[in-house]
Amino acid sequence: MPASKSKGRGSDGATVSLWAAPAPLEGVKSLSKSIFSVAKTQSSRGLSLSLQSRVLALGDAGDAVAALLLRAPEDSLRHESLVVTRLGPHLAGPRASVAEHRTALMEAFKARPQVVLLEEGLAQGGSGWAEMFRELVRSEGAQSFRGALVVLAHEETRVLHKLCHERWTGSAAELHREEITGHGLHIIEDAVALQRSMEDVCGPRKRGGNDRRRGRNGNGGGAEDDAVILQEAADLSEFCFEEDLFQKAHMKGWSVSLLVEANLDCSQSLAGFICYKLRTSPRAELHIERLAVCPRQRGRGHARVLIHWILQEASHLPLSSCASVSCSAFCSVVQFYERFGFTATNAPESLQKEKDEEDGDLQTWMELPNPSLVQEL
Repeated sequence: MPASKSKGRGSDGATVSLWAAPAPLEGVKSLSKSIFSVAKTQSSRGLSLSLQSRVLALGDAGDAVAALLLRAPEDSLRHESLVVTRLGPHLAGPRASVAEHRTALMEAFKARPQVVLLEEGLAQGGSGWAEMFRELVRSEGAQSFRGALVVLAHEETRVLHKLCHERWTGSAAELHREEITGHGLHIIEDAVALQRSMEDVCGPRKRGGNDRRRGRNGNGGGAEDDAVILQEAADLSEFCFEEDLFQKAHMKGWSVSLLVEANLDCSQSLAGFICYKLRTSPRAELHIERLAVCPRQRGRGHARVLIHWILQEASHLPLSSCASVSCSAFCSVVQFYERFGFTATNAPESLQKEKDEEDGDLQTWMELPNPSLVQEL
């Protein structure tokens, strides 16, 4: 979510620089060589880590995995020089600010660990750690770190799904390992920042331009695919709402996130988009401004994916920043939002005039309390 100050698909330089290069391990010349393993037993089914491991340990499995790595039970095999570091809110304290957490992390990385346990810790860390964790898992450093990364999390978000290659579940009694598959859909969280960076390189986008064919022959990708996807988003906005998506987002202060699908030829195409704004007045809420799915992609559940994603993102914000999620829904989609728990209510008086001026068609104001996972201390 762009509100966390992450930039586009990467992160800021300060977060990247936290990920210090691991100390070398004698005899380990390959990133794929095992540096820690537990043989198949009653409590574990052949778990192992290499320097290129990216593991998501969910729920109780997180504590069980941390115990295995930090306590080194007798049935485990590990490199004698292996350094395991646990990163979490405990390093700086649950009431620490983002800056204080960053300082504590820099100190922890001085040990140059080959295995990093990254704790989500939303219930223990407060809003400062919640923001720090968001930055870490989105950072370029987390992706390029030349050591094993094990994320201990409450649930599998799209960001963690994209970052990790394996999922470990279960408990201390029995752990299970499975590969994470299904990377066909992903979210570009900050399309506005991406569009601005493209303009810096290629010049201003021409409204109504049609460049869909670029990057679609398997020889494209990278900037070409980005340009195509951004144009597809602009065209979809014009088709659905008769407005310039990025001009409107800039004028209104909206965040724009795109749902993108990987094609068989390794190119990418737009599935849909969602626009939203974090409001602080008259109350702290996340308001869904626009939701659209490409006509050729409809009927495949992409709207549900976008709503599930935005609700999941909201749940990782403290109630002081987001107490509820709201939208102004066309009558034809009221039942769609009701499936997620939204209920019809009256719009706040201070927003009613803005709502009436913005939307000519009859709409229903809907709200959902944010089930925040962040414990504010």
